[in-house]
Amino acid sequence: MIGEIAWSGPEERPLEKKAWKAYCIAAKKTGSLVSTHASRGVQLYPQIKYLLENGVKPERILIGHIEFCREEDALKNILESGVTIGLDMIGKECARDDDYRADFVKKIRDMGKLSQLTLSLDICRKEQLRTNGGYGYIHLFETFIPMLKKRGITDDDLEIMLKNNPRRLLKP
Repeated sequence: MIGEIAWSGPEERPLEKKAWKAYCIAAKKTGSLVSTHASRGVQLYPQIKYLLENGVKPERILIGHIEFCREEDALKNILESGVTIGLDMIGKECARDDDYRADFVKKIRDMGKLSQLTLSLDICRKEQLRTNGGYGYIHLFETFIPMLKKRGITDDDLEIMLKNNPRRLLKP
């Protein structure tokens, strides 16, 4: 897996461009998954376009932080590209709240695109761990999954997002 790769903003920076070119070369050579970081939704579709134009297969791309995608048409374009999207900030209150995220999962299911969605927490600081007073890794299972089930998400749906999709993405 190559990731979590990012662009810092809408302006192209020479060192970032060089790094992204290297990511594409490595991904094509190894068949590795490329996982992106789209901070605040900046460059969601341009990241996909760049990776595809440089030979990375859509089934080997995971676009992170999809909860920042605020436009329905943009989301449809992203899904139509064939990449997988990561709803990966579950538990954090910075971009969206978990009610929004649970509704988002239902929307993706209703679109018939669960095979393109993964779920995770993006825990990246010690204070987010339960032992340090944070929501912890268990938040996905104790809090978020019950929210999904209240919206009609089934155990089969959960298996697609939590087992099948990650297994497919991480398979060499």
